[in-house]
Amino acid sequence: MPILDDISKGLKQGAEKASDALKTLEINQDISRLESSITEKKMALGDAVLALHDAKKLDVPELKIFCAEVDAIKAQIEEKKKLIHTIQND
Repeated sequence: MPILDDISKGLKQGAEKASDALKTLEINQDISRLESSITEKKMALGDAVLALHDAKKLDVPELKIFCAEVDAIKAQIEEKKKLIHTIQND
């Protein structure tokens, strides 16, 4: 019967689309995990660079600029903490 053939064909196509969607979802999850791994590595790299900077062992001018910016931000944080301390103790 043509109607049953059409229904069967439609069900088969639907199942294939669902399978493709599941495969795509799994691949996207893999991509997200890999991107997270890159982010973790970048953070570890940054921590290593800052540690070298703090130990005065960093000799890469481009990285020293970033470290100087981090130092400036840390100084701002300390100033704000002192301000909070002053406000709370008055």
